[in-house]
Amino acid sequence: MARCCRRGQSAQPKETQAGTGTEMALKVEGMTCAHCVAAVEKALSKMAGVKSAKADLANNMVTVTYDPNTANTADFARAVEQAGYRVVG
Repeated sequence: MARCCRRGQSAQPKETQAGTGTEMALKVEGMTCAHCVAAVEKALSKMAGVKSAKADLANNMVTVTYDPNTANTADFARAVEQAGYRVVG
């Protein structure tokens, strides 16, 4: 899996209830450019149960809004890893 650069720090996933589903913030290791952000967002957005995925390059975080009956943290980590990055924390 190709990735354009490597970098990251660890943090714990944070989960809250959003108006349109459950929202979870995850720390992603390896995002360092706009291409990285797009790859992570695309990998998560195409998952069943994911309503949105918004990555923040400055903080190496991605916020996922999803249906907890359909998707979970392990699914997110798998999708991010398949894109060439890693959920840490």
